[in-house]
Amino acid sequence: MESEEKKMSIVDSVSKAMVPIHREGWPFIAIALVATLVIGWFIDPLFWIGLFLTGWVCYFFRDPKRVTPVGEAGDFSGRWCRQPCWPGTPAC
Repeated sequence: MESEEKKMSIVDSVSKAMVPIHREGWPFIAIALVATLVIGWFIDPLFWIGLFLTGWVCYFFRDPKRVTPVGEAGDFSGRWCRQPCWPGTPAC
């Protein structure tokens, strides 16, 4: 039975937990990382600030799988975009 089940490794666990980064975001992440390393080489506190900002850039360019929920008859945005209907107005 053990041979039938796929053995989980640490690499598999981490790769499944990570959200993929959008392809266009990699240059920005690289620039932020290089700037962090260069500035951090000279001024230690700025390294930690730059590392935080590099993490934010990674978060900004994440590309998760998205699923659009569909409401009744495909009317999804109308529920939130519709103007309120007040008694006596012609839209009611």
